[in-house]
Amino acid sequence: MGIIPAKIKVVRHKRLKYENRIVTASKPKQPIEKSIASPSLLSYIATQKYADALPLYRQSEIFKRIGIELGRTNMADWMVKCGELVQPLINLLIDHPHKQPCLHVDGTTLQVLDEPGKTAQSKSYMWVMGNTGHRRSCVFRYAQSEGASKPAQSRQHRHYG
Repeated sequence: MGIIPAKIKVVRHKRLKYENRIVTASKPKQPIEKSIASPSLLSYIATQKYADALPLYRQSEIFKRIGIELGRTNMADWMVKCGELVQPLINLLIDHPHKQPCLHVDGTTLQVLDEPGKTAQSKSYMWVMGNTGHRRSCVFRYAQSEGASKPAQSRQHRHYG
């Protein structure tokens, strides 16, 4: 058994211009325009952060060891933009349990460090909503205070990430 380490490559898109007619080839659509982040890089960073609980500062150090300079601020901006890109899918996931005959809801408190307008000792809330049946789904909803979130209400336009 062996390991094949991840490889990073630069993908260059050449856009040719022809002189007889002013025509420029279009470039492939990028998830984040005017960014060096490819879909595969974004998914790699998101998987490391959210599935493997690897903070962005550590990812930045790992990239640095292999000669790639990716600051955590850039990666954090990319993760916010990725959250915005997948928001329509998240909205569908939030809507689904509400359409089922039975909705299970549970809440728990948690502490969020450096949350604007709140002390580190204050409580925030995480609600989990799910349903049973043929098409199961589960949604986590964050709220800064217990009264700020009615867990079973229909979706609000906010980011769940």
